[in-house]
Formats: sequence, structure tokens, C-alpha cells
Amino acid sequence: MKKDPLINPTREQVLGLAASVEGGMGLLALVFSSVFGFVLFPDFVLNPSVLSLSIVLTIPVLCLFMTVRLLPFETVQITNTTMDELLKPIIKPCSFGDLAVISILAGLGEEMLFRGVLQYTLYEQIGPYASIIAVGLLFGATHYISMFYAILATSMGIYLGSLFFITENLWVPTIVHSFYDFVILVILKIRWQKVTEETT
Repeated sequence: MKKDPLINPTREQVLGLAASVEGGMGLLALVFSSVFGFVLFPDFVLNPSVLSLSIVLTIPVLCLFMTVRLLPFETVQITNTTMDELLKPIIKPCSFGDLAVISILAGLGEEMLFRGVLQYTLYEQIGPYASIIAVGLLFGATHYISMFYAILATSMGIYLGSLFFITENLWVPTIVHSFYDFVILVILKIRWQKVTEETT
């Protein structure tokens, strides 16, 4: 039986979609930065101290995500179910290595565009705090699954924008974003595998 790519995508389709969407955002950011003459990553070589700091800064949002998923409110549970239904078919055919690639692409592409281009550009027009909030709201809107999830994504966007503003280093929100996505995807994959094993 032929797979329905919308319901049961293959590994190749998932990776292709990630490369197209997330990679496309990164390319768009590079085009904008070239046209308007600013550098997204002034220090292209990743400093180990920046990597360590970024991983530490990921811990609060990971703890928040895991805590929120456990809240016994109907809105939270509906969001969890919707999120699971959307992500499970995508995660299922992927290895942990694939999830790392997807997470890195998401972190790079989205942070280059949202923080590196949009926030940087708005910073010059409306100031740091308004630019962080404006881009955070846009980030939340583009991650809409439910109103509750959009609020969480907006909060995440504001957090990432604040890190970019404070550190003046795009690597920091990029690594936080990538590491956060990877850990969450791995946790969900392991949980779903365990549930599958218990029901078979």
C-alpha cells in the first residue's frame, strides 16, 4: 500500500521538508543580510564558552515545557494532543541523528531570519524592547497550533530575542533553539516508542 505523505511521511520526505522550509528561511536571511549589508555571524567560528553558556540557557525553557505539559488543564491537554498528532508522524520515521539535523536546521534558519534579520532591522526603527516583543509575537503566530501554544511560542520568541539582545551574539539563541528542539523531539520519540512497545 502506498503511503499518504500527509499522514505517514517517509524519512526522506520529512528531511526534505525540513531542508526546504528551515533551510529556505536561512537562505532568505542571507539574501536580506547581503542586500542590506550586515553580518549575521561576525564570529563564524563557534566559541566553546558560547556553546556551554547556550546549553545552560536552554535548561529553563526545557523545564518550563515539561512542567506545562503536566498541567491538568483542559486547554493544556488539548494542546498536548494536537501537538502529538502533528509531530508523531514526522518524528516516527526519523532516527535520533535525523532529529539532530532537523533541530539544527530549525535553529539556524529561524534564528537567522527572526532574530538576525527581523529583530536586528526593527531594532534600528523601534528600539530593542519593542523589536523583541514584535518579533516574539510574529514568532508565536508562525508556530500557531492553538492559542495556548502560540502564547508559549511567543514567550519562547521573546526569550530568544532577549538572549540575542543581551549577548549580541546570534549563536546563543541559535544554539538554545536547536538544543531545545532536539531534546523535546528526542523525549517525545522515546515516550511514543515506549507506549508502542507497551501496547504490542
